[in-house]
Amino acid sequence: MGNNDDKKVLNINCVCDVINFINELQDCATGTCPTGCDVPFLGAHQGSRLANTRPFVLYNGQGAVFSAYIPSNGPEVLSSVLRVESVDDCYAVLRVLEVVGVPDGQNAISYFLNTPTATLQATSAVITVDLNCFCGIQCLRDVHVAGV
Repeated sequence: MGNNDDKKVLNINCVCDVINFINELQDCATGTCPTGCDVPFLGAHQGSRLANTRPFVLYNGQGAVFSAYIPSNGPEVLSSVLRVESVDDCYAVLRVLEVVGVPDGQNAISYFLNTPTATLQATSAVITVDLNCFCGIQCLRDVHVAGV
């Protein structure tokens, strides 16, 4: 039988653990990291460029999707699709991403999930969050986001 003392002890907040893992993954996609069969990496999809981002959606304790404002000259624009820029303990700097080409009246996340060719665009909106305030995370497919 196994000994529980041999297992890695994870942070009490799984969202924090996942965001830290995504941050390491993205750093390896843009930096120099060791290679080998056991090193996870972000993969390319549908003949696109090598992915540099694992976008995600965060959920609060009531199950509501977290959204942030995107700068706009028109009406208010919110997005729930995020990219981790950096993590310090369980505090993260997140960039708000915009789903490109969403038809009027369609939910941006549903469009991205159901349209294999849908792309994401980095915005200038960045937010710092306490990851302990979130209870859920949904990772989306790996993509290449220009300018990050």
